[in-house]
Amino acid sequence: MYAYWGKASKDSCLHHLLIYHCLDVAAVLETILEADHLLAKRLQALVPMPLADLIRLLRYFACLHDLGKFAPAFQLLRRDIVALLGGTIHEYPVCAHHTVIGRYLFNKRRKQIWRDNPATSALLQIDAAILVPLADAAFWHHGRPGSAPTDLYLPPEVLGDISQFAASAASFLLPEPLSIAVKEDDDGLFKPVSWLFAGLLVLSDWLASGKGFAYCAQPMPLEDYWRGHALPQARAAVAASGILCPPPRQEGGFHALLPHLEAANQPTPLQSLAMAEREYPAGQRLLLFEDVTGAGKTEAALLAAHAIMATQGASGFFVGLPTMATANGMYSRLASAYRALFEIKDKTLPSLVLAHGRCGLHEAFLDTISLEQGRPGQGDDATESGAYCSNWLADNRKKALLSPTGVGTLDQALLGVLPSTHQCLRLLGISRNVLIADEVHAYDTYTTHLLKTLLSFHARLGGSAILLSATLPLGTKQELADAFCTGAGWEPPRLSNAPLPLVIRIDCAGTQEIKLPATRNLNIEVELTTQRETAYARLEAAHRAGGCGLFILNTVDRAMAAYAALAGRIGPQNIILFHARFALADRLDIERRVLDIFGKDAAPEARRGKILIATQVVEQSLDIDADVVVTELAPMELLIQRAGRCQRHQDRTWRPEGFPRPSLLVVSPDPAAEPD
Repeated sequence: MYAYWGKASKDSCLHHLLIYHCLDVAAVLETILEADHLLAKRLQALVPMPLADLIRLLRYFACLHDLGKFAPAFQLLRRDIVALLGGTIHEYPVCAHHTVIGRYLFNKRRKQIWRDNPATSALLQIDAAILVPLADAAFWHHGRPGSAPTDLYLPPEVLGDISQFAASAASFLLPEPLSIAVKEDDDGLFKPVSWLFAGLLVLSDWLASGKGFAYCAQPMPLEDYWRGHALPQARAAVAASGILCPPPRQEGGFHALLPHLEAANQPTPLQSLAMAEREYPAGQRLLLFEDVTGAGKTEAALLAAHAIMATQGASGFFVGLPTMATANGMYSRLASAYRALFEIKDKTLPSLVLAHGRCGLHEAFLDTISLEQGRPGQGDDATESGAYCSNWLADNRKKALLSPTGVGTLDQALLGVLPSTHQCLRLLGISRNVLIADEVHAYDTYTTHLLKTLLSFHARLGGSAILLSATLPLGTKQELADAFCTGAGWEPPRLSNAPLPLVIRIDCAGTQEIKLPATRNLNIEVELTTQRETAYARLEAAHRAGGCGLFILNTVDRAMAAYAALAGRIGPQNIILFHARFALADRLDIERRVLDIFGKDAAPEARRGKILIATQVVEQSLDIDADVVVTELAPMELLIQRAGRCQRHQDRTWRPEGFPRPSLLVVSPDPAAEPD
């Protein structure tokens, strides 16, 4: 069994023995479960067996994950190393992938492989169908399940080496028979836990294949390698990866947890209610916050997530948003605030990941990435605040959801319930965190359906979720609540059509619909016009009065036409055009400029006379303020979002003459008395 390679250098014969790599993966899995008590607790809740026995069983299956690499089909990929190891060059025409061969070995050779150890012999007494979910998770670890052949020839000496390895590893990984309560018809016993195990195995395999594990080709007893090499390297690799989360801050009031807010800010009723979440019994829950734009829902969600973390209901949180622009805006808001939610000791910093398709072009995020694993990034060696992200987590979007904290487009989480490669890794990451879905009203029917599926999965795995919306139809709220409750195994509630502001709280004890007093009265003057010229005149008047205006259009073509028309009246130097067709690097630059001019910290001189012409990219989660807002006709929930950008920052001491209060001008087609 020492004549098989598992990892090798591309440029030389330097290699790592297969049996050692298998032990490395098992060691990483065990290390993660020993360090991440929440994840271990989640696993135990999904299957009726003692945690210690469950960890032993999972680490053994992890050790078997690459059994297919014993086959000549894999070994002959490097004939030079096979010759170096003194192995036999078998010229059998077997072209199956090693994952397929491994699954075949479980199906057809399980009895031969497991017969030589008391603990594995006990596993043979269990119906194979019960163990299939664990076998699928182990052997299909490359991200795409397949089907194993019904027959496959392997040389007898190869089967003998596989059996020897399986028995030798079981002697210390499964030192005694396991305590598993199995019923005759309990084929689904390990199915729930297999979702987390699949992600955990992929994670363990990736870490064990990294630079933290030195290649070793020196034969030694397996248990000696396990204790002297695999476990120490696994502990170092897990610690450096950034996947472990520091404990939540146990003490601290409103301003201590949200240091980015000004000292004069006091918690709103919604935020006070969110802080009170820690007074409820520990356990998973679904929260839905409904309030107008600018009412502090994001801060309330952070406070509620912290309360859930403080009661050991989660390790961290992930905020999912509709678009890259909104995710970038939220990242900027959280970058200076998220650390305050954690107890930072020994410079163990929680990573904050930005997760979307173009995060590699976000300069502020790139500056936070550590130069080496376990080393602070550029923004973290001189300050006690600011964002930090582990090198290992940042190099692949599939890893992003494993971060203790994250912000991104919701699709990064939704991929966990789609047939995508390594979707189990995303589910694993989300399961440890509070899932915060912002701007829920902005999603179409298909995305909302996926969100319901994700909520159901998340609840089944023991997770909590917070949904944020300015306005949400009763039917949609009911469907989302039903999905979460179905996953959690609770009776779905019957929600009422209560007015806003509203908090809906659902846990195992029942449902509460809490009506809150309004903290922000949006008294907006709304006008309707069918003349685009009226819109241009309104924006030109704002410009000449020294104010700033916002014109939101529904298509890029119309936004470009509006830019051309207005540029001839006030000059292109006074107009910013912002839409999704810009090259991404340019779009990010424009986004930064928009926040500099229209953001909360913008100086009056920067805003004076500026007009922003944009599409829907600005209507959600970008904290911008305009003295006057013009919009094309849109669905009501979008009009509410757009209206929320009008004089949003109520603490501004100066507004232009002629615009004393918020006003929204809606440009509509001419209503037809008798439409076609």
